[in-house]
Parts: sequence; structure tokens; C-alpha cells
Amino acid sequence: MTDITMYQTEFLRRAQNLKYQGRSAGKKIETYNPLCGDRQNIYLETKDGTVTNITFEPEGCMVSKVATDLVAENFIGKKVDDIKSATVEHIEELLATKLTPSRRKCANLGLSAIQDNL
Repeated sequence: MTDITMYQTEFLRRAQNLKYQGRSAGKKIETYNPLCGDRQNIYLETKDGTVTNITFEPEGCMVSKVATDLVAENFIGKKVDDIKSATVEHIEELLATKLTPSRRKCANLGLSAIQDNL
């Protein structure tokens, strides 16, 4: 199996089984990408400068869904400052791929919305 085939398999598996999809009691953040129509409601919980929970209700492409799911997985339990300093390049590392400029906007939808609300 090539690296790209493995990436595609893992990406599709994740897209079909989002771990952090749903609602929680956190602050509701509504985000929308007018260029492609991706839309998410993100629920963010913090306590004492630490992210305690992130869940989301996605509507849109697989890239935005998987990227936000990975953001949740990688930042729950981390300090707010860690999220504030994260970049789309960090998301590309989590996705294990380089994205085109239009897909970078999709991948960054959840992260930028969270950063804007911390």
C-alpha cells in the first residue's frame, strides 16, 4: 500500500466516523465559508485557560469535517495559547498531506473559528 493510498483510506475512515461530532454544553460558535458553503456549529468548553471539550455539527466537505475533528482531538486538554498559536500548516501535519489553497480554507474553518472565540 502506498503512502497516498494509506492516507486516503485513513481520511475516508475518519470522515465516516467523526469522533467529536455532536453538541455539548460549551459556547456555541457558528462558522461559515461563503466560498464553498461549508458550515459548522462548534461547541467550545474551557476552564482555567485549558480547553476541556470541543464538539461540532458539520455541514460541508470532508476536508472541513475531518480537519475540525482532528483539531478537537489534538487540542482537548491543551492550553488556550496552544490553539491560538496553531496554523493551517499544523492542520496539514495532522492530515498528513499538503492542501491546495482552496482546500486550506476548508481545513482551517474550524480552527480559525475557535481561535476567534478564545
